[in-house]
Amino acid sequence: MASRLGLDVLNLGGNAVDAAITTSLALALTQPHLGGLGGDFFAMIYIAREGRVYFLNASGWAPRRLSRELLMQRGLNAVPIRGPLSPVVPGLLAGLHAMWRRFGTDEWRSLVRPVVETARKGFPASPSFVKAIESLKSDIVNNNYFKSVYPIDARPWYVVRIEPLVKTFELIMEHGPDILYRGRSVRLS
Repeated sequence: MASRLGLDVLNLGGNAVDAAITTSLALALTQPHLGGLGGDFFAMIYIAREGRVYFLNASGWAPRRLSRELLMQRGLNAVPIRGPLSPVVPGLLAGLHAMWRRFGTDEWRSLVRPVVETARKGFPASPSFVKAIESLKSDIVNNNYFKSVYPIDARPWYVVRIEPLVKTFELIMEHGPDILYRGRSVRLS
């Protein structure tokens, strides 16, 4: 589905970067367990007319006060996989937007719109999506919020709709990526 949306962008006159943006956002919707909006982003872009390759590193930054000393004080030798000391600031959306500003040709809204439409209609749950949820079942048994968002009993290829992601992608389309990073400080009117 994500590849088809990217191909549609190309067929409508967008360039390869435009198609990659739509494809990446569609994957963030349909395969959130493989990266999603909370993930990082890297890109290598070859511009033939310049004979140059550009590299974009949109990996997340550690929280400001996270330090090796803090981890060691808490008896940790490394950043844990789960818990409040594990997150980074997600770079995917900021990276896609930076790549679009530099190399894209279509309007941002037009690149996000097909993902919003897919989110609204729902998408077929891939086997890896279903397997990822199944692998978390014992961890989320008491997590009612997770269970209210994700289709806990999804079956492969059944259509699922994740309401919070519908709203999130609508906001990203309307207001750009700052809505994810700055939230309420972005004026919504």
